This record gives sequence, structure tokens and C-alpha cells, in this order.
Amino acid sequence: MPSIINNDEWDLPRLKASIGFEDDFQYLSSDDQDTEFFDVKFYPYGDESHDPVFAAVSKKHEINDLGTCPTNFLLIASASDDTTVRIWSLDPKDAKQPCVALLAGEGHSSHLLTVAFHDNGRYVLSAGHDNVVCLWTLPDFAAARVTDKNPPPPVVIHYPHFFTSEVHSGIVDCVAFFGDLILSRACHEDIIVLWRIEGFSSDNPIPSPSDAPTTSDTERLTRSAFAPATSSQYARLLQFHTPGCGHQFYLRFKLFHRKDKNPVLAFGNAHSEIYFWDLARLIGYHNFILDMNDSERDKNQPIQRPGWLQPIRHRKQGDAISKLKDASDRDSVVSGRSASMDVQTHGDLNNNYTQETLESWEAKYDMTRVEDAIKAHATSKLTIKDFVGRQVAWNATGEWCVVVGSKNLAIILQRWEKKLKVEEKEKSTQ
Repeated sequence: MPSIINNDEWDLPRLKASIGFEDDFQYLSSDDQDTEFFDVKFYPYGDESHDPVFAAVSKKHEINDLGTCPTNFLLIASASDDTTVRIWSLDPKDAKQPCVALLAGEGHSSHLLTVAFHDNGRYVLSAGHDNVVCLWTLPDFAAARVTDKNPPPPVVIHYPHFFTSEVHSGIVDCVAFFGDLILSRACHEDIIVLWRIEGFSSDNPIPSPSDAPTTSDTERLTRSAFAPATSSQYARLLQFHTPGCGHQFYLRFKLFHRKDKNPVLAFGNAHSEIYFWDLARLIGYHNFILDMNDSERDKNQPIQRPGWLQPIRHRKQGDAISKLKDASDRDSVVSGRSASMDVQTHGDLNNNYTQETLESWEAKYDMTRVEDAIKAHATSKLTIKDFVGRQVAWNATGEWCVVVGSKNLAIILQRWEKKLKVEEKEKSTQ
């Protein structure tokens, strides 16, 4: 029997519960079919010892998205229908003028839908109905603050340091940083794109406002302060397959990303499915394939194969042949229950994987073909017909994932349930 090495970090969320919000049909217009929630966020000001608390927002208004600065929780960015991103301060010192910056002018030409902070708090992404993604650079508010009786007016930033309408061809309803990389999604494309701005690095000095490209060349679909116009200014790296979205827009993913945890991407479609990708699995698969194809390795020595990377096996049932996967892998595919690393069996020592198995692995984990969108590593299928998942939220530790959308519901998913029960039992016996 192959040895098993437990590793709960590979767990992906499982459906835990659904919450029906209080009915508010009295506020709906006659043509609204049901109560829809367009945003959900966990309370960002607690620490990990506090119970996770989230809030969901129903109906659409002029403010379409909010982002909290990761380095200063007193700063909030808003994306609105008036094409602007506004930076707000909750600091009591700014009570007379809470709007400390206005990102507007030569960025967007239509309603904004999404905004996101970089981890360093100095860069902001925005996108919306004009198919454009912008990267803005924020000033040093602490250095610029004036504490006299007359508060300074908001800092106006006219030009973004990066502008592109080439990454997507439709309404861009979600953007996020992944380190210095960018994740974004547009309606009608059925993909989430991972891409980079060439030359951009948060390790470099913060660019000045004068470095931002102007709109003097209106023919350019991409303008960047980080790479010359004569070279490539951005690069698509990966695509993640998000089928089942149909004509819907305002379907927004969420990336859980902490240095000590696997980064996990979550997205709900328009047909009662929630997709998950563990980005650490992409690296794990890449390293496994390199080891497996190493011509100099000792073929008599087994190599470790991740427990979530299961070969496809066939079993005869009478005259019919049914394609089955190992039971643990079936759990992994449906609900993300996978928490082990097992050594290859003897039959796998000589790379005896079927073409069907290899193609199945490539569809989920291969990073070498940018044009092929990566299929979800786990899918939670809901029994609620045609639930539209419009927004996803993760709590600070990555244990809880919440999806809201149509049907007046919040879908609750959890990771590491078994591990947490063991830990609680150990604490109770101490």
C-alpha cells in the first residue's frame, strides 16, 4: 500500500449551509424577479480570534464596489457610476473632508464596476463598462495631510499609470491583484484571465504623477508608464474556465491569498455552480511532471504524486465499462475534499499513466498553453436551480467562503472541518 502523508492545506471548500435573508420584496419594482445580492464582504477590522462576520448588499446603486486598503484600514476605495474612483478616509482627522483623493479625468469613460488595492496600498485597479482596466498610483496621504482648520481638497489624479482596453472585449466586472499580477474577468468571455503589466514591480520606486502616460495618442489601446510603447506592454499568462455564465454580467470572483496558505480562486456562475482553483496545485503538478519525465532519475524509486492528482481507472460492470476515479478524488472534484499526498503505486513507476489520465490532468493543471482555459479543480453543485453567484467573499483565515447572488440566499462553504474538529477536541481535553 502506498504511504499517505496528510496535508490539510490542500482542502478546498465544501458546502456547509445556505442562509435565506429576510424577504424585502416590498422594495422591488414590478419587473424584478427576485431579491438579488450584489456584494458580500467579511468585516475587515477584527483579528483572527474574532468570529467571522460578513455583510451582504442587496440592489444596485451608484456605488458598485468598495475596497479596503490592506496597509491602512482607514482608507477605502469606491467605484461608482460617475466613472470615478474615490479614496475615502475614516480617520477622525479627516471628518470634515473624508474624500482624500479622486481618480478621474483621463481613465474611464463609463460606469465603473470594480476596484481593488495592491498589497502595498499604493496601487489601485479599476474597471467597468468601457472594457478598460486602469492602474492608478496613490499619493502618500500621511505625508500630504494638513492638520489646520481648513482641510485640503481631495487630491485629483487625472492619469492612470496603466490603461488598456485590449485584455477584454466586454464589460469588465471584476479585477484583483495577485501579488504584482492581475486577475480580471469580463462578461460573455467565460474566462478569468491572469496577466501582468510588463515592467511593473511593486519593489521599484513609486512612480510620480508626471510619469503617467497622457492621452495624446488616442489610437493606442494600451498606455503604460512601465514599458515603452514600442514593446509589449502586457502579457496574458493563464486563463481559468468559467462556463455557465450565459448573458449575465456582474459575476465576480474572489482570490484568497495569504503568504502562509495556498492561494485559492473562487467563482460562482449563473447555473448553481461554484468553482474553485488552488493555484498551488498548478506548481505542484508542474513539479510532479518534471520529476516524472526526468530521464536521469532512478526509475526504481517511487516519486510522490499529490493525492488530488488521481489516475482515471476503468471498472467493468457486466458488458458496460464505467469510468471511475478513486473515491477520494471524486470527493475532491465535487466538493474539494482532498487533503493527502500519496506515493505512486508500483504500476505507476514507469510512467504508466493512460493518455486519458494525462489529458484530464492537463485540462486542470497545465500552465504551458495560455490559450487553453484551466478547468476548475473543484466544483460545488447546488440543488437550488439557477442560482446566480454574483459575489464571493473569504474570511481572513480562508476557512469560510460565502457566495451571494439571486434567490435571496447566501451560500456558506467551509474548509478544514475535520482538522478543526480534531483541534477543538484536543483543546477540550487539555
